[in-house]
Amino acid sequence: MHTVDDYYCPHCVSVRPGNWGDLYPAVQRNRIKWIGKTLQSKSRFMSFPQTLYYKSKAQEQRDSQTIKAHVEKSVGLSQSKQYLTFMWRQEDSFRRAEQLYPFATNVLIPDIALFLGLHLKNFQYRNAQHDVRFLMRWDSERLHQLLGNVTDCALGSAFAEVYADTSRTSMTYDCFGWRVREEPPDTVKDFPRFAAHHTVDSFDYDKRVNLAVFYMEVGRILVTDRLHGSLLAAMLNIKHIPMENLTKKTYGCRQVAFDNDACSSFFVKVHSNIEGALSELY
Repeated sequence: MHTVDDYYCPHCVSVRPGNWGDLYPAVQRNRIKWIGKTLQSKSRFMSFPQTLYYKSKAQEQRDSQTIKAHVEKSVGLSQSKQYLTFMWRQEDSFRRAEQLYPFATNVLIPDIALFLGLHLKNFQYRNAQHDVRFLMRWDSERLHQLLGNVTDCALGSAFAEVYADTSRTSMTYDCFGWRVREEPPDTVKDFPRFAAHHTVDSFDYDKRVNLAVFYMEVGRILVTDRLHGSLLAAMLNIKHIPMENLTKKTYGCRQVAFDNDACSSFFVKVHSNIEGALSELY
């Protein structure tokens, strides 16, 4: 296992982590263009830990050939591993990348969020407003239609079924679709950590971490299909129930990060459906 620091280079173009593939085509096209431009200038290109996911195997092969062509036209295949480093946060992504990009240095590295480390030590968990907060994806990676009225209907029915044979009927919950970039809700704007600003910049990561933690604080228990929601909850020792998303990165990334004796308490079950998640609440 490696860390990002093992591959640091001062003359380097790096791209932030996330999804590598055709889920977000425009992002991938630009990424591949940057690889070409970077190698042409004899600089090093490094992608931070990614999840590899293609809906189209044909597109997967086309992208691989395009990147290979960029390498051949610039630094050459004999030197390409010195210039091209791809980091992967899941075992299956890493293995597939070794097949697709044998001309690059492919390394398996835990998700970048885990490097927040001591930055999170100053966060204090506030009194929760609900027993459960559902913090769910809203984009093309979601597997669970849990937004708006659909959320309330689905969860109401699921709660009724799970607790039908129990005496507990007073559990409260709320649902939230976590968008990466957005204006903080009114309840956040008077919160001390946000007193000086009402918007969150794409690259203002400190404020974005603050906002993410605030979203998680609403519930005593967090149920989320957001990878970073579950990772932050684990690091903050928040009781949480992770759910899977389209690219299976919740399980894959947690396995790379936590699947050993020292971290066994963090390696909890990842659920594929809402009924399974709810069954753990009681």
